[in-house]
Amino acid sequence: MADVPYISQLGNGPRNDCGPACALMLARSIGKGLGESVERWSKELPRGIDADDDGTTATELARMLEKLDCAPVVALDAPYPHIALVDYAALPVAQRYDQSGRTFGHWIVRLSDTTYHDPYHTHGGQVADKAALDKAVLDGAAKYWGGFVAKIGLNPAIAPVTATALVVSGTGGAGVNVRAAGALTGQKIGVLAEGREVKPVAEASGWTQIALVKEPPSWVNGWVKSDYLTALPPPAPAPVQRQCLVGVNVISDTGALAEAERAGCKFALVLGGNKEAADFARSHPDGYCMVRADVKNGRWAADDFIRALGVSADMPPNLVLTLFNEADSWGSSPSELEERTRVETEFVRKARAIGCRAIIALGTFSVGNPQFASSAPEYADTVRLIKQYYAPLWDAGEIGLDYHAYAPNKQHIYSDEGLPWFETRWQFFFTDCGLDPTKGQGVFIGECGVDEDGIGGFKAHGASTEDVAAHIRRVVEIQSRPLVVAGREYPSPVKGAAVFCYGNNGDPRWKNGYDIRPLGTTPFVKAGVWVGARGMRKAMKPKG
Repeated sequence: MADVPYISQLGNGPRNDCGPACALMLARSIGKGLGESVERWSKELPRGIDADDDGTTATELARMLEKLDCAPVVALDAPYPHIALVDYAALPVAQRYDQSGRTFGHWIVRLSDTTYHDPYHTHGGQVADKAALDKAVLDGAAKYWGGFVAKIGLNPAIAPVTATALVVSGTGGAGVNVRAAGALTGQKIGVLAEGREVKPVAEASGWTQIALVKEPPSWVNGWVKSDYLTALPPPAPAPVQRQCLVGVNVISDTGALAEAERAGCKFALVLGGNKEAADFARSHPDGYCMVRADVKNGRWAADDFIRALGVSADMPPNLVLTLFNEADSWGSSPSELEERTRVETEFVRKARAIGCRAIIALGTFSVGNPQFASSAPEYADTVRLIKQYYAPLWDAGEIGLDYHAYAPNKQHIYSDEGLPWFETRWQFFFTDCGLDPTKGQGVFIGECGVDEDGIGGFKAHGASTEDVAAHIRRVVEIQSRPLVVAGREYPSPVKGAAVFCYGNNGDPRWKNGYDIRPLGTTPFVKAGVWVGARGMRKAMKPKG
């Protein structure tokens, strides 16, 4: 399948130009329409599908593609990639740019069963399950086409064949001539250096026609003697992206933990429940359970944590031990950060000496702690200390990271712009502090959700079941994205995220402002992150 470049309809003059944007994406996937704009075609096309929104019909988009020198096919079984009409409100909530819930007919470019480019967004590559996308198409057909489903694709017979990349070789460093025709008598129009990568277009009589990157007006493709071109090895497959788990932070409410587990939860955090956390981890080898001691604002030593967490050699390897909480005990100043990291790294040394195989997730940082703003006076020392204390242990596979990834209000998580300073702030450990993305025990988000200063969490905002479910779906989407370091993509290191909070310890702050247990387990099931209690341990029957 050809690569489909993404084009956004945002920022253009006309308001309802999703159709032209989709047609241009399809055209550009085969090298057509490169000098065209969404705005121009929005003004050129007649409208007729949706009077209120002045939408375009499938026939009109097919005619646009024809004018762009493409061969469109309008059919129920049009090949991928194709343009499809959907009911916008039926697209996954977490993937929608417009969060108002309004419904309208909308064109998207469907890339595969589960991926699509939505022109009404700031970026493409949206992901949804096949059933959800099929339903969005059927809903669009029912509302706007009288139930008739049609898709606009390109005739695969005329689409260019994806060719293997070749490299110039065997010239002894002299390079190879590029000619206007496939013969020694062809006019010489350039020289390609040894090692230059080229894309073949056609072959004939020992000559290879190549696509030239730079195109003077007199020619587009050139010919090179095939003897001086060698096939490149196929590129390494893209890293497999795994979706992060989403579960619950129950504080110390072990009854809530059991309830969540029965509903299919495989990721949790328990405060002080060492046995319950270990049992949960053992019962779910494909999940994790985090456990933290109730330090409050105490500045504990390594031995205090060893005793409080009951560190032992028989702890399950998917139990996640965490230490200090945010900035409760230590601030962000370089001196305090160094004291904290010394205690943490000493704990790691002592726990491993005992033979503990559990994951040890250091940090448990949150917004503003530590200081990652490059303009802040503490920034240089923050980077230095993390490189000094955390990086060696991370790169040796001895530690993970714990981070609290709160959104500062209900809507914040739905815009990519502010994510690096809140929901994905953990990435600074890799982009700025030198942690190797291919090593370490993973990133564990011990708390996430909404935490608005002066208001509180989901409960204080009166969040509905659908509000929480949409937030959870967005957490999965953003925390599962590839980590980009120095321009290179790596699989996300995030293993899971725990929503704060499900259950409480009686503290009115958590009970009245954050606890979503009154909504039950439905938000998680509705979000698709819990799929039932398969694999749970069986209840013990009384003996005798």
